[in-house]
Amino acid sequence: MTNIFSPILSPRRTSLRSQPGMFSDIDSSMILNGYNKRERSKWISDAIVSLSKNDDFIFLVKQEFMENSGESTPIIIGSNAASLLDKMIQKASCELVKTHDLQSKILRTAIIQFLMKDVS
Repeated sequence: MTNIFSPILSPRRTSLRSQPGMFSDIDSSMILNGYNKRERSKWISDAIVSLSKNDDFIFLVKQEFMENSGESTPIIIGSNAASLLDKMIQKASCELVKTHDLQSKILRTAIIQFLMKDVS
């Protein structure tokens, strides 16, 4: 008899193409919202989870217009956030043109929406 085990989910290393100033905005938001210096990955993961709860996330992704000229920065996201990100990419690729930058567009949208909560 063969035992089938579900895979163990672990954090995912990926990259985010963004403008350099975005990370200073993230750091400011982290301080404002009680995250410590070592919790940037948690903050980004929380932003992804928050965006995944928005039924209109594809509309928000369509509004994201950053040029591809930004720098690529390695990030780590939690396993739950990685799973949600994959689902959002799959759903968005049905409605948007799937490009190599779709993941970064969704990540930037999640971050921008999470940053906007600080302003409101």
